[in-house]
Amino acid sequence: MVITIQIIGQMQLGFEDNELQVVTHNIDSSSAIAHAHQFRPNIILLDNSLKGSFSPALIQSLLLASPISRIILLGSRLQDNHLIQCLLSKLYGYVEKNDLDRFLIKSIKAVHSGEAWITRRIVKQLIESIHE
Repeated sequence: MVITIQIIGQMQLGFEDNELQVVTHNIDSSSAIAHAHQFRPNIILLDNSLKGSFSPALIQSLLLASPISRIILLGSRLQDNHLIQCLLSKLYGYVEKNDLDRFLIKSIKAVHSGEAWITRRIVKQLIESIHE
């Protein structure tokens, strides 16, 4: 089974795994939303350095365009409170950019199979934010 992927951002990612297929690569949010609707990818990889557009609202817009998609955020040093807001907007995973070589393919497969990909520290903070 092939996992279809949409990449949003400037990062150039290549996959040597036959189970992963990039169907579109966008560098701005408007084309990303249109392509999410057109291609309905299994996984959307969202670079948090997307200029001026990255927000929980973008996550919600992408999911409205493609409800079957699951989004993984790729970033560096994202503030915990912002990450929590994104998770509450139905983000399924977060991978630090310096960990992409080790964890990107694992995170894609885990999220595609229905798991979340976040650290235990963030799970604790997410639970605390729900109880507030």
